[in-house]
Amino acid sequence: MLRFLTEGFGTLMLVLAIGISTDPIAAGLMLIILLYIGHTFADVHLNPAVSIGVWTLGNDSTSALLSRVSGQFIGALGGAYLTLWIALIPYAPEPASSIGVAMFILLEFLFSGLFVLLFLLMMFPASMRTRTLFGVIIGVGYSACLMVVEPLIGFGMHPALNTAFSIVDYTEGGMSYLHLPVYLFTPLVAGILSALLHKKLMMPSTTDQQAK
Repeated sequence: MLRFLTEGFGTLMLVLAIGISTDPIAAGLMLIILLYIGHTFADVHLNPAVSIGVWTLGNDSTSALLSRVSGQFIGALGGAYLTLWIALIPYAPEPASSIGVAMFILLEFLFSGLFVLLFLLMMFPASMRTRTLFGVIIGVGYSACLMVVEPLIGFGMHPALNTAFSIVDYTEGGMSYLHLPVYLFTPLVAGILSALLHKKLMMPSTTDQQAK
């Protein structure tokens, strides 16, 4: 229950910050704050793509994955409705009109995978020396990815966030739900593949195994 509540509240605050500010830097700074607070209680992920990556690594059970992801989606929906209540205008997730479907999928896949891989490398490093800075590095990485892709595909890399904003936009008569399949499934696939790459990168070399 603590995992569910922590993921839910953290994702709500992250979605609210993004929905109100629509600023990649603000998103990254908020993520830093939420990661340090959340890891005090339940090792939060705040993103379904990250959670499915951790599950693929075998570092979370299926029940833990379901608890995290359900909290993230419910929290994201709450954050999206709070955004509408405060800003009066729903944030509509959609790619730029100049971007084709194939490029949309490619950018969402590449940068989602990059972010999940960074997260996994910070949380499950070969050395523990980076752990005290994990929140800062992940938050800065999140901002950097968003600053590159946000003008082209919007605030991607987060299935729960885009699902929530698409639902709220639909209730207000919008049609951003047409882009939801890419926003929802592409980061999840990227998260799984990033976890497999993480396993490969962190696999002890033959030399290391012989030394042991």
